[in-house]
Amino acid sequence: MKKYCLMCGALLSDKRGGARFCSLACKNKYSYKERVGQLKGIIDKNKQQPEKENPLEKSLRGVIDNDAKQKNEQASDKPTFNLKNSNSTIDSDFFKELISETVFNVDNKIEHSIDNQNENKQGQDIGTIEPKEIPIKNTLPEKYINKEVKSENQFYKFFLSDLQSQQQRKQKLEQELKTLEAQLKIQEGRSGNELIGIGAGLGSVIGLVKSDENKTKNDAKDYQKKKRKKPQTSVWWDVFKFAIIGAAIGKGTQVLTEDSREKDKQVQIAAIKNKIIAVKQHHQNCIAAINKTKEVLSKTTQYTIIVEKVINPAYEKALNKAVENIEPENNLNGNSKKGLKPKKPATFKSDKIIPATDLAKIDYKAFSFDGLWKEFFGCPAVNFHALIHGNSGEGKSTFSMWFARYLAENFGVVLYVSGEEGLNKTFKDKLIYCKAEVEDFYVLDVRTGDELINEVGVNEFNFIILDSLHDMEIDAKKLKAIFERYKNTAFICIDQNNKKGDLLGANEKKHLVDIVVNVKDYIAETTKNRFKAKGVSFKTADFTVNKKGNKGNEDNYFDPDNID
Repeated sequence: MKKYCLMCGALLSDKRGGARFCSLACKNKYSYKERVGQLKGIIDKNKQQPEKENPLEKSLRGVIDNDAKQKNEQASDKPTFNLKNSNSTIDSDFFKELISETVFNVDNKIEHSIDNQNENKQGQDIGTIEPKEIPIKNTLPEKYINKEVKSENQFYKFFLSDLQSQQQRKQKLEQELKTLEAQLKIQEGRSGNELIGIGAGLGSVIGLVKSDENKTKNDAKDYQKKKRKKPQTSVWWDVFKFAIIGAAIGKGTQVLTEDSREKDKQVQIAAIKNKIIAVKQHHQNCIAAINKTKEVLSKTTQYTIIVEKVINPAYEKALNKAVENIEPENNLNGNSKKGLKPKKPATFKSDKIIPATDLAKIDYKAFSFDGLWKEFFGCPAVNFHALIHGNSGEGKSTFSMWFARYLAENFGVVLYVSGEEGLNKTFKDKLIYCKAEVEDFYVLDVRTGDELINEVGVNEFNFIILDSLHDMEIDAKKLKAIFERYKNTAFICIDQNNKKGDLLGANEKKHLVDIVVNVKDYIAETTKNRFKAKGVSFKTADFTVNKKGNKGNEDNYFDPDNID
């Protein structure tokens, strides 16, 4: 039904089902007035206009509505509020006036009672005296104060970052300049004398190697001829001799290549000098940029002061203290509660958070199952979700057909989606065997969950049976989407077992449903039930679908494996 804000009377059409207020401000005002016993002009929540009923609820039968009965029994005890001569909206200065009248007149009330006693004594001699008007004292400090907030200037931050990058570039240019100057010094010192040294070094190495070869050959000859070993020249003589030869060759090379070496030297020196000039120019430009940035930075303020209007902490402290010390005269029932400190109003960011007392008042309808069906399932909600799984040929589809017949005969419109067998002869034999050719029972031949969504409209059926999830390629994600689309419809889902005897695939499907039934060897057992204790088991043949739920005739029962 339509909901209205209990404080201002605004329509709550866009709110959730359990909402009572249009905003947090209305909720706090209502809670405060409720504590101080001044709920005048508030809309009576018992006089809200009924909304249009759900189309599916009109076709439901056998539904338990205990909440309505409890409401009728408690109607006489609940307080009602007269809406005559009252405004449906609350004045914007309501809270300020309420504080001034109830909180900050505590001292005035005491003074007023003393003055009345003195006036009554004097009134015996003088006569009647008009009541003395008591001025209202408002001791609340200013609600808002100006607060200076220090914020870093973004321009200053930008220029500072630019200055740091320029200083780093300056250091790189200085390092590069030092390297170029060192290279220039090396090029200017080139004279060709290094060729003589190189030639002498190579000659020494050659002489050393040659001396070792001659010594080895002479030793071998002496050994073969068995002659006495002759004294040989020193090794260093060979080294010196070849070093002189190498130095002479190096000198000759120096003389022959003097012109070309000098030309190459001048080219290298010119190139290095050009690089030095370019680097020095960049260095000077960088220094100029640094000085300019420093000048701009010196004229830019690092922080900006922003003045914001914020709530005065002293105001909040005084207000909370005043609310805690309120002594209400009467509550909703008219009974005095002097000496009890009222609780602070609970405030939350989200309006989806509701008190448990409000949840307890929400109406939830349930089916009045009876007989064996009640012993097995309990009394589930009108939009319950059940999952029946088992191995192939062990009775799960036949059990679901009996359950569908029971629902169609006693509670509402049923749609049986035959996604495994289709509308073939085996399905027809199963339908006839279970005597499910009854009114309000319909069948549909689709093979996927997407086809189901395309063929079945919202709020067309009270119950939808999906046989089976595996053959219709409906996983947990798809099943959740189907439940969200058909929120007012109860679902009975059938699925296969794996080799271990458990539900095929992930167990996420079990978390999406309220009831889980495992059918094994023609015995149905509840492994999960939110409406009754789990672990209840019966033979599938015990479920004959009649109103009283009596046990079936096992003598006429044949093996469901032939049709399942």
